[in-house]
Amino acid sequence: MAVQFVKKNMKLTAKNLLLLYGFIIAIVLLYFLIIRGYISSIIAPLIDGSYQTNGSYYARMDAITYFINIIKSHLTFGLGILDPGAYTNNYTIFHGPTGFAMMTDVGLLGSVARMGIPILVWYVLLLIKLYRLQRTAKNYVLSSIFYFILFSSFSLIVLDPQRIFFLSSSLAIFNQLVTQRREVDTNE
Repeated sequence: MAVQFVKKNMKLTAKNLLLLYGFIIAIVLLYFLIIRGYISSIIAPLIDGSYQTNGSYYARMDAITYFINIIKSHLTFGLGILDPGAYTNNYTIFHGPTGFAMMTDVGLLGSVARMGIPILVWYVLLLIKLYRLQRTAKNYVLSSIFYFILFSSFSLIVLDPQRIFFLSSSLAIFNQLVTQRREVDTNE
């Protein structure tokens, strides 16, 4: 019905049609998010504090306190990169007394517990280098990758075994785009 109204009363161009469809999609999204209550089901636990009864919250809080103690006692080289199986004697060393402390859940803190202070120094130097490169290259892709790596350091750090491919891919993208920028600068 809205499309027919627009066809009769407006000049039908690709831009107007795109705006109309965008408007219709926005109304449908608003209906599902606000009227159907999806937004309130996401925001309500943050307001009333019921997220704290979630097992994930307690597991992360336990992991943070456990890995801080691990870092204090194994400051130089951490626990190492090998992760023992669930039914071995060393499992509780890597995952806390409850077995729920995961190094991959606590970001940089877990990486320092795994590999020690040298990884913290290396990671900070990497962030400084990437920051300087993205500032000189003035590229939105590089800025996006840099800020993703920076802000994900608190929970899903790119040094984890599951995400290390992203780090190597990001460094390759940085290298390529910075090299292109330098070539353009020298040609000008």
